[in-house]
Amino acid sequence: MLQLCDCVMLQQVCDGAHWHNVALIGPQRLAVHWEPFGTSIFSRTHPLARVRDAFDAAPKATGWQLVSVTLNLQSDGYQCGPWAHWFRRRLFAYCADDELMSKQSFAEYLSTSPGISPLGALRNRREREAAGAANTAFMHEERVRLRWLLRAAAREDALPYEHPLQDAFRRAGAAAAARADAVVLDEGLEGDEKYFDLYDDS
Repeated sequence: MLQLCDCVMLQQVCDGAHWHNVALIGPQRLAVHWEPFGTSIFSRTHPLARVRDAFDAAPKATGWQLVSVTLNLQSDGYQCGPWAHWFRRRLFAYCADDELMSKQSFAEYLSTSPGISPLGALRNRREREAAGAANTAFMHEERVRLRWLLRAAAREDALPYEHPLQDAFRRAGAAAAARADAVVLDEGLEGDEKYFDLYDDS
């Protein structure tokens, strides 16, 4: 695939109940990994080390490289799904703009996206808490957009159904008839505070 690929592909991988994103940007001969805690796929013990090893072993055309975008945006234990949707939208928006692709790397484009508050450079606990709260609010807005998309697709009977639980999203199902208010079911789950304990106040 890496010998002929001139398209854009995205594989979203759930490992340990956490979503990772692996994209192929064929025109740039670039493979990109990103997950919202900002870990590097080049870490020896990274959960997706097998993806890195597969990339290294794969036959590919000259110039292909693997990049891990270490952009930390998530500060809780439950927003990786909406962040995966955000990444997908940013990836396709970037790749749809040939002029932008010629001027700016995808890593830079992603890191300077509007509405986000990167956490990686923040060492002060209060600053991280404020930035984390801003990102959580940003993701709540993303959840509202996702819910509207699901509702609209359900009304058009355009969702695939492979599981009985998904029947709720059929045209006459509960999702199509429900109000599209944002309902935060999991904010403040026990254990979320650990993500603010990575750095002290000094």
